[in-house]
Amino acid sequence: MVEKLREIRERFDEIERDRKGLRLREDDGVRRTVSAQNYRLTSSLVDESNIIGRESEKEKIVKLLLSDVQVSNKITVIPIVGMGGVGKTTLAQLIYNDPRIRQYFDLRIWIYVSEDFDLVKLTKEIYRSITNKSCEEHVGFDYLQDSIKKELMKFKRMFLVLDDVWNEKQFLWESLKVPFHNAGVVNILLTTRNEKVADVMRTMNYCRLGFLSKDEGWRLFNQYALCGDENLMRIGQKIVNKCDGLPLAIKLLGSHLQFERDEDKWMSILESELWDLDPGTNEIFPALKLSYQRMPIHLKPCFRYCSLFPKKHIPDKNCLVWLWIAQGYIQPKIRGKTMEETGREYLDELLGRSFFQATESTDYFEMHDLIYDLAVFISLSSLFNSLHSMVNVKVLDLSGVHYPIMLPASIKNFINLRHLILPDDSFMPCGISKLTCLQTLKKIVVQDGNHESGGLGEIENLASLTGSCCICNIKYANNVEDFKKANINGKKQIRRLFIDWHSTMIYSNDKVKKQSFELEEVKLEALRPHNNLKKLEIHNYPGILFPLWLGDPSYCKLQDITLQGCNEWDGSGRVLDRDLPCLRSIFILDCAMLKNIKIVQSSSLRRLLVEECPNITSLHGLCSLHRLEKLEIRGCNNLLISAEEILPSKLQFVCFKDCWELTSIPGLQNLPSLKELKLIRCPKLELTLEEKLSTIPSVLKIANCPGLEKWCQIYGFKYIQVCLISPQIL
Repeated sequence: MVEKLREIRERFDEIERDRKGLRLREDDGVRRTVSAQNYRLTSSLVDESNIIGRESEKEKIVKLLLSDVQVSNKITVIPIVGMGGVGKTTLAQLIYNDPRIRQYFDLRIWIYVSEDFDLVKLTKEIYRSITNKSCEEHVGFDYLQDSIKKELMKFKRMFLVLDDVWNEKQFLWESLKVPFHNAGVVNILLTTRNEKVADVMRTMNYCRLGFLSKDEGWRLFNQYALCGDENLMRIGQKIVNKCDGLPLAIKLLGSHLQFERDEDKWMSILESELWDLDPGTNEIFPALKLSYQRMPIHLKPCFRYCSLFPKKHIPDKNCLVWLWIAQGYIQPKIRGKTMEETGREYLDELLGRSFFQATESTDYFEMHDLIYDLAVFISLSSLFNSLHSMVNVKVLDLSGVHYPIMLPASIKNFINLRHLILPDDSFMPCGISKLTCLQTLKKIVVQDGNHESGGLGEIENLASLTGSCCICNIKYANNVEDFKKANINGKKQIRRLFIDWHSTMIYSNDKVKKQSFELEEVKLEALRPHNNLKKLEIHNYPGILFPLWLGDPSYCKLQDITLQGCNEWDGSGRVLDRDLPCLRSIFILDCAMLKNIKIVQSSSLRRLLVEECPNITSLHGLCSLHRLEKLEIRGCNNLLISAEEILPSKLQFVCFKDCWELTSIPGLQNLPSLKELKLIRCPKLELTLEEKLSTIPSVLKIANCPGLEKWCQIYGFKYIQVCLISPQIL
């Protein structure tokens, strides 16, 4: 028994050495599951009203099947070859159901084959299709073939479709077609992704199925997505271009957006990667990845290597082969061939398997965008295979990756990790709570925790987080307990906190709107930071009220506050009316409902920016900001400044732009330190002759303020009045 175990152990060691020598990865083996195969099951039925294009290919094959030339050949095999999702099965269905085919062939059979070319199973399927009788399990193969042979003698012409064929073995195909030899005319149409399969089975040239044209792609997309709005049409056309003529991708994305009229959702689809879509409805990557799983082991690293190059910039064939050789991917001299010759064979095999597309030049080839994305996806998903044992890794910087990634749960094993920098929009993985030494996690893209990604509560024990922290995507995470569990207040070393809901929200009715306000307010309340904070930014907050902690005097170290896109806030609450001794700047941008701002006397504020707040009418407390140096007001259409709000005398930079109702700027003449003054598109603004500037600023730009034209002439200032003002003036 001990000797037996020793032999098994030695065998495992040998397999492991071979695995390392061949550079195999965990996902290089072929995995078969019932569910993975079932979703691809096909039948002969098709809804022709949903089919766009393929008319010319269909006519060509139908005419070939009906031509008299085929009668003398007895068994004719025509393959349709193309990459996954290009529409091979759909074309075969159109041909199978064509009235001319129905009339010409008195026996038609549709068989879905798939990866497993099981002779007995396929023979039983053919027998059942001919006789309408099921076969018992114990029926022998010889009996089945003899029965099929006898049944076929009753028919003049048989049309057989073998859909999704992967078999490359000649003897299996020869065995399957034995009963057909004594039949009448037998025409076989098969679909496959692999030219080698076509070469094994064909009796005629195969049909290489290409991609849809841009016009056909748009018609197919519009058939599902029902674009009506001009903006949605513009985004939709970009989505179609992204699919690069692949019908499966176009159909899937169109279906995703069929009842969606929110531009943000359309933009999200456009900007996201296809593997980020809901795995329950995403058929694209499973279809493409199956081709990779069935790829011979020696080709897999060669294919993955192509992900290192920019999209559309794969090098020429010779260069790529040399790079493969340098990486050790090409097996040394096989049957007297050089490594270069072997590498060219690898290229031809990848081309035959539809991973590459031929071009007019014999020196180059192309990769479809989605095949390239597949290479990137597979490379990223196996990224940690080489790192799983490196428990002492302290820095993991993935910022150079241009795609969002989902880190595996094994990230929890990196217990010594100090700095983790993820690509934009990458969700936080499960298990990150174990990384208690983590100091840098600059961006946290949250959602409610599930089996793949962690909720915000995962960071509860990350007490060492330091520096900047951005919590975004809050709109899509609604587990309030997760927000409380995150314990942001306990992260004493976070100095800069950015909180972003990602985008504005749309509500179906007032009740839903009110409930949503309350939920978002509770979420923000739970994100109270530690009072060591120096910089705070809140973006796209959809609540009406800010929590009490915002502006609380205990935040005595807070220097900068930014509120942007807070469209429901009308200025209510004590947000800016409490003195924070270190506060240097306040930025308020894109707050559509904001009506007034009240700023308490501040001994430290240096800069105030209010931009694109069209409903703001008043700005209180401006005169008390004695140390204010920079004041910028832009896009505040209804703003009026009362006579009491005299500009602070230490101002060095003043800008009022697109303030349509602004009539006066009290105290403008008493700014001895003024260095830059911009007054642009304020049509009602006027200055009296007494309001002469106490000092001439080095930068003075006054444009499209008709009430100031005379004032400029008197004091010799340049005035500009044009319909369109160039960016240089602004």
